[in-house]
This record gives sequence, C-alpha cells and structure tokens, in this order.
Amino acid sequence: MKKRLGIILTAALMVSLLAGCSKSENKVSTDITTPEGNKGTNSSPVEPTGGDSEAFTIRASTWFFDDTTTAYQAAIEKKYKEMYPNATIQWDVLLGEKYFDKLKTELATNSAADVIFFQNFGGQDLLNLYNKAGYLTDLSDQPWVSTVVEASLPFLKSEDGKVVAAGTTVGGEGFWYNKKIFADNGLTAPTNWDEFIKLNEALKAKTITPIVAGFKDQWTLGMTLTDLIQTIKSSKNINFDRDLYDGKEKINGPEYQEALDKFAELTSKGFFNKNALTIDWPQSRLEFAAGKAGMIYQGNWLPGMLDADWKDKGLTAFDVGYFAMPAGPKPVFSIGAGDYIAVNAKTKYVQQSKDLLSAIIDESTLSIRANDSGSVPIYKDMKVTYTVPATNDFLALFQNGIKVPGYALIPPSVGDTLLQAASRLVAGEKLSGKELEDAQKNYDKDKGSLILPK
Repeated sequence: MKKRLGIILTAALMVSLLAGCSKSENKVSTDITTPEGNKGTNSSPVEPTGGDSEAFTIRASTWFFDDTTTAYQAAIEKKYKEMYPNATIQWDVLLGEKYFDKLKTELATNSAADVIFFQNFGGQDLLNLYNKAGYLTDLSDQPWVSTVVEASLPFLKSEDGKVVAAGTTVGGEGFWYNKKIFADNGLTAPTNWDEFIKLNEALKAKTITPIVAGFKDQWTLGMTLTDLIQTIKSSKNINFDRDLYDGKEKINGPEYQEALDKFAELTSKGFFNKNALTIDWPQSRLEFAAGKAGMIYQGNWLPGMLDADWKDKGLTAFDVGYFAMPAGPKPVFSIGAGDYIAVNAKTKYVQQSKDLLSAIIDESTLSIRANDSGSVPIYKDMKVTYTVPATNDFLALFQNGIKVPGYALIPPSVGDTLLQAASRLVAGEKLSGKELEDAQKNYDKDKGSLILPK
C-alpha cells in the first residue's frame, strides 16, 4: 500500500516505512510497456501543430501502474480524449525501483516521456536535481496551482520558487477501532487525552487488549511517537520546526517532554499488547482483524487491507471507526505532495503535455486513485466517494484538521535517540531523564545537514 511521504521521520525510519508499506515492493519487473515501433525517443509519429483534432501519440512514464490502477488509467484516457479526440497515450511502465534509474538515463539522453511520474527516491531531492539539470517545465501559471492545499505547495516548488511538478494524494495516521467492541462495551471515540486514557482503562478492565502494535517493525513505533510529538508541538506552534532550527524552540523543552510523558503513560499502564516488540506490523494487523484488540495505530491504507484480510483469512468482518491522535485541540496531519508529475522540458508537445498532466489530477480521475488507495487528494475541495466506510471517517477529520508540511527537519541522530527511548519504554524500562538533552545535543551537532524549505 502506497504510503504518504509527509511524516517527519529520520531518513532511516523513512526508508523502513516505505519498505514496509509499498504496494509495488514485490512487483519489480524489467518489462517496459512500449508500443510497436517506438524506439524510446521523445519523437512521435505526427509533429504537433496545436490543433485539438490532430492525431498524435504522447508518452507518460510511471513505476506503479498495474492491475490495481486500471480504472484510474482508463479515466485519464477518457478525460484526455475529451480534449484531444485523436490522441493516443502511450504508457511506459517499469514496476518498482528500477524505474528511477531508467528515468534518470532517459532524461540525460533526451529520450524521456513527455509526462513523467517520480518521487524523491534513495534520499535524493530529485525534484530540485531534475530542475537544476533543466529537465522540468515551469508550471507556475497552471490553473490547478491555486487549488493545492497550502501545506503541500512547498513540495512542488523548486529552490528558485517555481512550481515544476503537480502532486497527487496524501494520507495520514491515527487510531482505527473495532466499532463492535466499542458498542458492546458502551464506549465511544475520545476527543481528548483524558478520555483516551479512560477508554484504554475500560478496555483493559474488560481483559481486551486496548492497542495492538507490531513494533518489531520499528517504523510503526517511530510513526506513533512522531505523530504524538507532531500533534503536541504543532498545536502549540505551527512553525515549531523552523523555530527549532532558529534556536527559538528546544527539543529538550516542554513539547517533546509532554509527548514522551504521554507515551510513557501508555506503556506503563499496559495499554499495548505484551508482545508489541516481538511481532511485526502484518501480525498486529491480523490480530486486529481477528477482533483481538480494540484499536490499532496505522495509516489510511489500513481499511482496504483489513477487507483483504477478512476475505483471505476467512475472518469475521466488523465495522471500523477512526480518530486521530487525541493529544491536541484539533487533529494534526503532516503531509507532503504524494507522487510528483512533471512535464519534460524537452517535449515537443508542451501544451498537450500540460493538458495530460491536468487530466491526471482532475477530480474525475484522481478521485478514483484516492478511493483505491484510501488517500486524500492535495487539491482543495476535491470530492471523493470512498467505498470503504471507515475512510470517510478519516477524510472528515483530515479535512478539518491542522495540516503542516511534513519536512524531515530533525537529523537522523535525533530520531534514533527518540526511537531508542520509546523502545525502552515499551520494554518496561525507566528512562534516565537525559534522553531529550542528548537529543538536543545531537540536533545542535547535526542540524547543519538539514535543508530547510523556502
């Protein structure tokens, strides 16, 4: 399941997170979808004349179009036909990470597709690297730019301030709960931390595991702690990370301390499963799917995966609800921009390529992908009808929550220090009280490695 890129984690945690949830990780292929006669150049059978009725072939390349994206692909083709009735879209598909090596080579040899999908891959800021190399078209004047949500827009801009790519969909995390267990025990979703603690105590008193976790996959532990920290600090100061960089805020200050104390409360009161450190995330998901826990903390991809688990494992399905981390007055979501879509600066079909990009992110098309992945478009007021009811609960809170840019504004050394502290708490150990001081020292030592967005 494709996961959003906006969570503020260390580089090591980010790699683990993506590896744990990527839907294409086991589908790497060396096959490329290329129609007969195309030799991998950017030329097309008919030279562009600007007329909407002209016949031409336009190329788009991606790494994730497979049998699960056929409806999205068909909708794009239908939308584009409305603009260019005689156009043909040639999809160049290479599943998995080999796509990014291929794209790099094609861009360098002027043979890349007219429209390209990409992500920042392998720790590289590909958007700025590609822009500096002159590979990307300036899209700042496109109508859709004004509809991008504020927290996502910086991700689409190059260092010179130009919008050089469109985005797609993003997601978020939170507590997914078993509505049957809640209803049977007279429980409701909490709206603040005190209610959350009472909810956990009530479940534990009924000998029901309150929260099932698979912290053997450490990205799940990092995600839980990071979201708790983010909710607290962004509720108090939405510019906390920039102020931290400028020395106006501190990691060893009250916000991080409150987050660590709240996480310690969850562990000391036994609200997680006893084997949380020895089972992985798929095992924790199956425990929840089997009705053995009241809640699980995971991303917006969970409901769709539960449906598959219930069918594949023969488990009894139940209604699932959602609430965000209840550590602030409003939910906080760290978001990015999803996958990038850009127009090749070398294309012969400049306007046609911009129009294809617009078709890819049109409400009639992107809403299909959002539903299939349980994610949220980064464009204001774009309507999505989700077939999995629980995703609608997520969407309602997401739309009304605080959205902050999900920049990785802490060095890996700080993330490692915090993750180690969280692991000790889950294991039942007491902290020395110096963890946040050590994290601050690591931040001061390594913050020069950070690149702040403009």
